[in-house]
Amino acid sequence: DLERRGFSAGELLRLSSRRGETVLRAVADDTLRPGHVFVPMHWGRSHLNSAGANELTLSDFDPHSKQPELKHAAVRIERAALTWRALVARSESHAGDAVAWKARLAPLLARFGHASLALAGRERAAVVLRLAHAETAPAEWLDEIDAILGLDDPFCLRYRDARRGVRKQALVEDGALVGLHLAGETAAGAWLLEAVVERQPVAAFRPLLLAPLTRPPAGAPRTSRIVCACHGVSELTLLDGITAGASLEALQAGTQCGTGCGSCLPEIKRMILASHRAA
Repeated sequence: DLERRGFSAGELLRLSSRRGETVLRAVADDTLRPGHVFVPMHWGRSHLNSAGANELTLSDFDPHSKQPELKHAAVRIERAALTWRALVARSESHAGDAVAWKARLAPLLARFGHASLALAGRERAAVVLRLAHAETAPAEWLDEIDAILGLDDPFCLRYRDARRGVRKQALVEDGALVGLHLAGETAAGAWLLEAVVERQPVAAFRPLLLAPLTRPPAGAPRTSRIVCACHGVSELTLLDGITAGASLEALQAGTQCGTGCGSCLPEIKRMILASHRAA
């Protein structure tokens, strides 16, 4: 469906129904039937600038148990014309910081054409804010976000290009990257976000923290997203094992992946299947 409509995974798409609309990021999933989309129903205004799936569907529920009706609706999908993007992340210094930051940021989400707010990390939590808008967001909006997260610190590394509407800053504490704000240009967002969440040392690549690099520079640690949150097993670790021919049982024996809550097992199985198909 993505290919047929000219969309791509990761793109912001506008979903609309007779009841309302919301803008969400597309994820490709070949388990869905053609002509179907799926939106998790648990993410509302504390995580998004909208009520998510609840903007599109019925509000009916059982009067006795209060169980909501299984949510379904016909929707129209189109590309969201939100050209300005921003990524903001901050790793907590003290337990509870990230939860408090998230609570203060949530009321600001409705200002933007798209906004998502989440927590990440294992040993220490980090708050992650992704923004998109039809035009460059007002500086005072971004200043308010920086003030909440301590990214107005005078020791932040800063870059400004007023003509292009680009604003960047990075906060380093004890040699580790703990804060990031990229607005108007987010090319390095993926690997810098991982560096913030993991509180990585930056001495080897500090001069390049604000450069528009899509790939980590030499000296930056090799990172990837965590697939198994229970045991901190990354996507790269799993792919290395799968490429070497490891079965699910071998991966579990070596990394303990999927032996906790088990919610990562479907994704790990898909990764193994995709590798077998490619071979």
